[in-house]
Amino acid sequence: MAAISASDLTSIAAFWRSAGPQAWFLSDPVFDAEIAIRFGDRILAAVTALQAGPHLGEDDAEAALGLCILMDQFPRNIYRGLALSWKHDPLALAAARRIVGANRDLEIEGPVRQFFYTPFMHAEDAETQAESVMLYAERLGDENNSRHARAHLNIIEKFGRFPTRNAVLGRALTGAERRWLAEEGYGAELNAA
Repeated sequence: MAAISASDLTSIAAFWRSAGPQAWFLSDPVFDAEIAIRFGDRILAAVTALQAGPHLGEDDAEAALGLCILMDQFPRNIYRGLALSWKHDPLALAAARRIVGANRDLEIEGPVRQFFYTPFMHAEDAETQAESVMLYAERLGDENNSRHARAHLNIIEKFGRFPTRNAVLGRALTGAERRWLAEEGYGAELNAA
C-alpha cells in the first residue's frame, strides 16, 4: 500500500469541489464507483497514517479539507448501505476537531467548508451534535445546513442514535424508532428544525 500525501488530499478536495453540490448528497452508483476507483485505496492509507501520527495534511487548509472528505464522505459513497460506511467516523471526527481547533476551516470559502463539520453531524453523540449545530451556525452561516445540523441533533436527543443505521449495523429497532421511521422520519425532523 502506498503512503498518502498532502498532495493526494489536495487532489481529493479539488475533485469534490468540482463535483459540486449536485453530486455531494445524491445516491448515484456511477459517482460512487468513480470515487471507489480513484480514491478507495486512499482511505486505508489515511487510516494507517492517522494511526501512526494524527496530523496528516492538517497544516494546509486544502489538504485538511481533503482529509475530512476522504475519511467522512468517501466511505459513505464507496460503502453505501454497508456498516463500513461509518467504520472510520471516530478518526474523521478526531481529525476534524484538530483542524477546526486550528481554524483551518476558516481558510476555505464556499459551500465545501461544510465538510469540516459533517464528521460532527454524523456522530451518534448529543454533545458532539451540539458542537455541530454551533459550527454550522457560527462558522458556515448557512441556514439550510444549520437546519440539517439541528435535525440531526434532534434525532440523537430523541433516540441516542440514528435509527436509519440500525438495520445495517444489526441493531434492533425500538418501538419509538419503528414508528418514527414509518410515520415521520428525517423529513419531519428537518421541518421541525
